[in-house]
Amino acid sequence: MLPEVDLLPKIERQNSAVYILFVSGLLLFLLLLLVFIYSFFTTKHALGEVEQNLAEVNEEKTVLLERITSLKESNDKDTYGQVMAYAEHQIIPTSRFIDEIIALLPEIGYLSSYTYNYQSVTIETQLETMSDVAAYFSELNASPFITDVKVNQMNTFDINSNQDRTDMYEVIPRYTVNYTIDVDQRYMKEEVEGNE
Repeated sequence: MLPEVDLLPKIERQNSAVYILFVSGLLLFLLLLLVFIYSFFTTKHALGEVEQNLAEVNEEKTVLLERITSLKESNDKDTYGQVMAYAEHQIIPTSRFIDEIIALLPEIGYLSSYTYNYQSVTIETQLETMSDVAAYFSELNASPFITDVKVNQMNTFDINSNQDRTDMYEVIPRYTVNYTIDVDQRYMKEEVEGNE
């Protein structure tokens, strides 16, 4: 058998905990450095965009201020005349439309209220029966003046609320119906221009 001879000196290993702590600290430092670099460049980019937007807003501000001063300086009556002509052109007489919705009412039906609000109209009617309510709704939908009709609310009320309770079952209640109507502005303008 051969004897075992070890000529290399024995090296004792140092504590590996210190080595692991050093490597993890170095990795943490590099990670934080990368986060700071990333946040620096994103902040710098955002600051550049804000400065560019600020420059554009300042440019728009100067343009608008120039327009305002030019309008103040030029008290041109033609400008006011053009504005008045435009406003008068936008006014739409609704008398034909009111005549249309009254003509569509059933024989025993009444228009209680009418509110015009540019593209929509709110009306309240008093009708005798539910079939009158349905028929009037259909007539409104079929009208060329109207693009859409909605029933907002429907209530019943007695014609004479001071009557005796004995006659209560002999009186048929009336229906109060609240409609919202979307008006066809283009058709209404054409109709008005055709009748002038």
